[in-house]
Parts: sequence; C-alpha cells; structure tokens
Amino acid sequence: MNNITEKPFRLKSKIDQMKQDRDKAKGALEQVMQQIKTDFGCSSLNEVEDEINKTRRKMKKTKEKIVKETEQLEKEIEEHE
Repeated sequence: MNNITEKPFRLKSKIDQMKQDRDKAKGALEQVMQQIKTDFGCSSLNEVEDEINKTRRKMKKTKEKIVKETEQLEKEIEEHE
C-alpha cells in the first residue's frame, strides 16, 4: 500500500527534475547562441553552417594556392641549381 501512495510523489519528483534539466539546457543553448552571435554575427544554426562552409571553401582555395606556389618555387630553385 505504501508503494501506491509513494509512486505519484516519485513521478512528480522526476518530472520536476526533468523540468529543471530542460531549463538548464535551454539556458545553456541560449548562452551558446548569444556567444555565436557575438563572435561570428550568426543568429541561427543555418547561418553558422553557411559560415563554416564558406570558411572551408576559402581554406581549400588557400591550400591549393599554397601548393601551387610551393611547386612553382621548387621548380625555380631546381632551375637555378
């Protein structure tokens, strides 16, 4: 009989804890989104993904340019040896 009367209280306690966890997670997410907005000027995750993709494309082009210029320098060095 004791178990039956305790069950609603345990469930309420679990629900309350889950609500607290949800509120903490929501606050953390809001904090992260505010930091992203401050640091990168992005207001949504889609904007963040777009910025990441732009940065990756820039990095790829820069890497290709470095490789090309390095090969050109190596060729010039060989020619002058």
